[in-house]
Amino acid sequence: MPFPGWAGESECVEIWKKLVPVLRETSVLADGLLIDMGRRMTWTKRCFRERHLISTELAEKSKGSGLLVNSTETLAVMINEEDHLRIQAMRPGMDVRTLWKKWTPWIRRSKRRCAMRFSSRLGYLDGLPDNIGTGLRASIMLHLPGLRLIKEIDAVTRGLNKVALAVRGLLGEGTEAMGNMYQVSNQTNAGRDGRNGHHALDANRDRGDRTRAERARPADGAEGSARARPGWPRGRRSVAGPRLPSAEALDLLSALRLGVELGMVGKHRDGHHQRV
Repeated sequence: MPFPGWAGESECVEIWKKLVPVLRETSVLADGLLIDMGRRMTWTKRCFRERHLISTELAEKSKGSGLLVNSTETLAVMINEEDHLRIQAMRPGMDVRTLWKKWTPWIRRSKRRCAMRFSSRLGYLDGLPDNIGTGLRASIMLHLPGLRLIKEIDAVTRGLNKVALAVRGLLGEGTEAMGNMYQVSNQTNAGRDGRNGHHALDANRDRGDRTRAERARPADGAEGSARARPGWPRGRRSVAGPRLPSAEALDLLSALRLGVELGMVGKHRDGHHQRV
């Protein structure tokens, strides 16, 4: 079957009908929520996208494309996005290795049920040349207001690019950062073992550029407090006020979180600001 980018609607529908029952056979997704992109309104798609369950590309699809997600929203399978299948496993925190160990056995069992195109020379064949090889993207989400305050975020991004790590916006490729949230992920797949994707993140997650990290913390503490002060009071007032557009709400929540971390705002009970 052709990849979704070259397939017609009837071919996408045929693939959809074949894949959904196979995925439903697994206990993890047996009672999962099935979302047909052809039957969803734009605002519903936007909601799923903001929850990182679907991509911008899938939100623009219609009949023959969709999402199957488990009840805890820790495993989501996009069908007929850029590829026939895109499996996403998620968890709080930055422990990519634990996530890999938890879901790799399930992914391997699923591969036995779905015939996947594989080349002994190139690896997994993908709808996009950039993804040929492991087909794996390991990502972590980082809140980096300090680097924005001292205007070092571009320099850090360039440094990460040199070690084959990509920095994207909040909603992934082609999007801007909102609320000072950035997605950092491996940039290459070809010629690598699948484990290398998360190993690269583990190796650079805490190391980064130590000089800039050390410079960012004083800015967060002293100079940063002065810079952040105009933002967090409005953030504290507005979050409890009327409904706001997503981008503005995230920026205000970022200012509020920074105020809490700098000791400028009292600690929220049970870390409520973190969950929001």
